[in-house]
Amino acid sequence: MFNSITLADGGRTTDPTWVWSGDTLMDLNKYQALKMKPKTIGGDDYLFIEAGGFSERHPAGWQPPWFVLKRQSN
Repeated sequence: MFNSITLADGGRTTDPTWVWSGDTLMDLNKYQALKMKPKTIGGDDYLFIEAGGFSERHPAGWQPPWFVLKRQSN
């Protein structure tokens, strides 16, 4: 998926095939919408993003794994 991402104004990211709005990151390659959750833990900022992999083959109640990215200091 990715090792880093920059969320810019207007829903843009560092990759034109990834766009975001509110708490959702849209993967235009795989036509999926991934939830994002920012969290601060121990004074550090993290962004949790669903890893995707949605499929009708998964059983009811299946939950996707999450990617965790740590904010880099400026």
